[in-house]
Amino acid sequence: MTEGSDILCGTSIDQMYAQQFGQDTPLPSIQLCIESVDGSGACDYGYACVYADTISWASPTQPLPMTVDPRMAFESMFGDGATPEERALRQQMSGQYSRPDRAPRCFAPIESQRRRPRPAQQLSGRRAEIERRIQKTEKHNSSGVARALPAAPVGVPDSFEEHVKLMFDLQALAFMTDTTRCSASR
Repeated sequence: MTEGSDILCGTSIDQMYAQQFGQDTPLPSIQLCIESVDGSGACDYGYACVYADTISWASPTQPLPMTVDPRMAFESMFGDGATPEERALRQQMSGQYSRPDRAPRCFAPIESQRRRPRPAQQLSGRRAEIERRIQKTEKHNSSGVARALPAAPVGVPDSFEEHVKLMFDLQALAFMTDTTRCSASR
């Protein structure tokens, strides 16, 4: 029980998995959430907020940050594509990582039934559609219209349902492109 920085938990199961199977992907794991978190300070019953606001722990003393902003999640997975060369590389990488033979052996029976190779064009279309939705949200939230969530980052939709769908779609795209094999979400 602490309200300070002397936190102690256990390595979470997603991070045990990431240590074993996530080292061959661009991101060993991703942590997504749909509500703002504050890992500092005291929360309920004399415990630090990090215990309530973090579900992924790299070690007993290292909680991993959760990403609430879809734009930040997208850019951490695929880069920001600031130059044409970076965008081309991002597209090439998505095609490269869409191979089913990259899955861990423990999923081989599932993979043979469910996972099929996805053409780079299909993945590129999905990635572009998600990025378009993020841009649409950012444009709307930057327009000066009164927001339902004024304190939320500009990339976060005011609609809870849309935010959840966007984050799950990002998570699914990360798996389809083999950008990661491990995700925690809250």
